[in-house]
Amino acid sequence: ICLRLASMVILLRAVEAVSVTAQRAFEEYRETVPISMASRLLTLASAAILSAFGMHIDRIMLVTTAIFAASTCLQFRSLRKLLGDILLWPEFRAQETRALADSGIFVWLQATGSVIFRQLDRILLGLSLGAVDVAPYSICIQLAETLLGMRASGISLFFPYLSSRMSTFLTVGLRC
Repeated sequence: ICLRLASMVILLRAVEAVSVTAQRAFEEYRETVPISMASRLLTLASAAILSAFGMHIDRIMLVTTAIFAASTCLQFRSLRKLLGDILLWPEFRAQETRALADSGIFVWLQATGSVIFRQLDRILLGLSLGAVDVAPYSICIQLAETLLGMRASGISLFFPYLSSRMSTFLTVGLRC
């Protein structure tokens, strides 16, 4: 059950990334950053609270999946405000797909490796120490990833803003 829920979370995060990236392209962070931060904090709080009450990992994963599903829906609702009535269904064109594949293959390999190695440590820990030791480790990893994700969300807000202002400000003014 946990592996199925984890695969759903991975899919939801990938779909959510489409919306978040599109909003960043518009330099609109007012809604995307609070939604992302709130979902991370809710995930962290729910995992801590549920584990404190002795809930098993399958319940924690179920709540995490529900939070990510709600976050994804909210991100797309926020994107809909920017785009209006544009259809968001993908349209595949051979030339554009080839150009995307050429420029994105390294990033895709990094993302795939990240997913594989994130799960590989938990599998190896479960094989060597037993399944009972994986649950607290997974919760600690969730805590660490949430804290790093919050920092990454803040940086994702700051650097595009700074980059867009670089052409209008003097370099001395940006250093403060």
